[in-house]
Amino acid sequence: MASVSSILEDIDDKFCQCCLCFRQYKDPRQLPCLHRYCSECLREIIDTTKDKFKCPLCQESVVIPENGAEGLKKDFFMNEILEYVQVRSSLKDKQLHQCGDCSKQVKATAYCFKCSDFLCKDCHDYHMTRKSLQEHRPHLLTLTDIESRNITLEKLSSLKEAPRCQAHLHNVSYLCCKTCGNLPICIACTYGSHREHEIEDVSCLAESERGRLKQRVKSLKDCKDGVYELREAMRTISGEIQAHAEGTIEKLNHKFEARVEAYEAKQRQISDDVVREKDEIKKTYSRRKSALDEEMEEKIQQIRKEYEGKQIETDHELGNLISDKDARYANKTQELTTKHELLKNRLEVVRQVIDQEKDDKTEESKRVSEHIEGTISRFENLTATSANILESNNNWTAVQNVEAICQAAEPLEVDMKREFPDVGKLSEFPESEGLLRRFVGVQNVVMSEEEESVLEVGRLIPGDVKCIEGITSTTGGDIVISGDSDHSGSGVHITVINITGERIKQHVVNSTGGYWCYCTIFRLHEVAIAFQDTIGIYDTRGDTYRSKVFSQVINKLSGNLRCVANDDVSNNIIVGCYGDQDLYVLSDQLELVDTLRLPDGLSRPVGIAVSDDNIIVCDLGPNKAYVVNRNGELVHTFTKPTGDNCGKPWSVCTDRNGYIYILWKKDIYYRRDHSCIVVQYHPEDHSLLSERSSKADVSSMATALIGNIEKLLIAHHKGGQINVYTLKEE
Repeated sequence: MASVSSILEDIDDKFCQCCLCFRQYKDPRQLPCLHRYCSECLREIIDTTKDKFKCPLCQESVVIPENGAEGLKKDFFMNEILEYVQVRSSLKDKQLHQCGDCSKQVKATAYCFKCSDFLCKDCHDYHMTRKSLQEHRPHLLTLTDIESRNITLEKLSSLKEAPRCQAHLHNVSYLCCKTCGNLPICIACTYGSHREHEIEDVSCLAESERGRLKQRVKSLKDCKDGVYELREAMRTISGEIQAHAEGTIEKLNHKFEARVEAYEAKQRQISDDVVREKDEIKKTYSRRKSALDEEMEEKIQQIRKEYEGKQIETDHELGNLISDKDARYANKTQELTTKHELLKNRLEVVRQVIDQEKDDKTEESKRVSEHIEGTISRFENLTATSANILESNNNWTAVQNVEAICQAAEPLEVDMKREFPDVGKLSEFPESEGLLRRFVGVQNVVMSEEEESVLEVGRLIPGDVKCIEGITSTTGGDIVISGDSDHSGSGVHITVINITGERIKQHVVNSTGGYWCYCTIFRLHEVAIAFQDTIGIYDTRGDTYRSKVFSQVINKLSGNLRCVANDDVSNNIIVGCYGDQDLYVLSDQLELVDTLRLPDGLSRPVGIAVSDDNIIVCDLGPNKAYVVNRNGELVHTFTKPTGDNCGKPWSVCTDRNGYIYILWKKDIYYRRDHSCIVVQYHPEDHSLLSERSSKADVSSMATALIGNIEKLLIAHHKGGQINVYTLKEE
């Protein structure tokens, strides 16, 4: 809102103009944020909304009074300005008005604020000379006063007469009833309906209110520099987001083209080698055949039958060798073609990840910028309104407006002091080399022999039992754990920590009837949560949670949710229920997309993970871990670990290069011996690579990318510990 000039003659027409109808205010009403609009304009907005509406200028929410626009505060200050503007216009334009004294229709030369009427020249002179009208003289405004351009807010305040008592219309109000919202009253009211109310003299109350307003404005101005600097920083970051995203994709495109060229060169080399080897074989067997021909000529009669047999045998061997070479060439060609297509598909996933992150960062930047712009708009409006009230030096203006300004200033000061520590990271994107390695893979991944560290997070988990049933990690490197919050079945916790074990945030979901809670990373900073008959998504950045009843999603009763995995290719969630042969594929809106039936005998899944086009399933029915394809067909059965009789597959995860990690637990389920083995398997032939033993009561595993180094996280079921192993790429 623009500040009104101290010289009222310099008032801009826009100051008295409603920003909705672009006409002069009619019955202006003031919102709690101090922006003002015509009552009719507000009525049109209120008629289209329920309970609340947003200020068109600063987007602050306003609760709608029971009686609609009529319940909003009348703008006492603006009404004074409007009355002056109308009087000034009439006098300057010499408009015809009915004189308030003689009732003649003449050009008015003065206006009496005490009479609230225009005066002709004769009646004005009469006012100035008549002793009985002596009290009217300080309230007279003439054309000469206006043309002298010296009418200030303070002068206008002196022209205006104190308001009349609403109960005793002939009495001037010199007192305020604070109990009734600073209502103007006269002395007679103090003996009547306001007898036991809190009463103050308007001058004393106005002076107190001005002091309070000055202190509040000073406090807001102390925050001004930080808010304006943050607005400039957000404008810079918004530009950097687009530039950095485009730069990252350009680097990926260059690396993708280089990798494709390498595959094509390798394919050409294999083709040349096969042709050369086939030629060598043909030459070798041609020489052998010639030797046989010579021998046949010498002993043609004796060895004809033997020769014919050897010739057939030689031709057959030659055909087999050539067919073998052709098959090997075809397999190698198919393998390279498959890798080429997989690389292309995974590059598209990388692009989608970057595009999604760019969209999320752009949306977050827009949200922060809009909040800051709204805060600045409210600050400028409040300081301008405060300056006007203070400059007018009108007691009643101060009494009627300062309370509303101070109420608006309290939440404004909170918003101005609000910090956005993560806005500087909005323009950061992951290095293209790290993303490419994540989706293309490396030759070998080795798990460290010993644990790198142990995170003690029990103090961060609510309740006495300190349960961890699920663990995963976000794209930004944060770790998310989930489990029972108090072991009574009344709630589950979702806790976000960093790699040093410090809690970032925690969310508790009320529940009944069980306490197993599992989680998996879904998209960037979103985590899919599964427990009992509930499936949900928790946003670790916005600290929001949404969920649905799972049996209603699949439209049938099923067992308790026991495992959940993310398919980052289709951006869907896959969940399994204990006692159910089907796996269920859900969209990001938690709607059923597809159903995958497992092979016969598999109906107790306790762990699942997605590996390229296959799904890895840990099943307690046969106590085995399997690879099945998207059609539910069995592809491979994993080899169990050796030693310690650890035969129950309990949890499974994969790293960014596709290597598979399965947690095998002791066959004897309810003994105190919690021996377990973590086994690493090859991503292509699924062969057993390495084993790590533990005596701890381990419940779940996940991988986390910390910087450019991938870690394997192994969570204890009780006690609040997480073992950290390093996955070294060679």
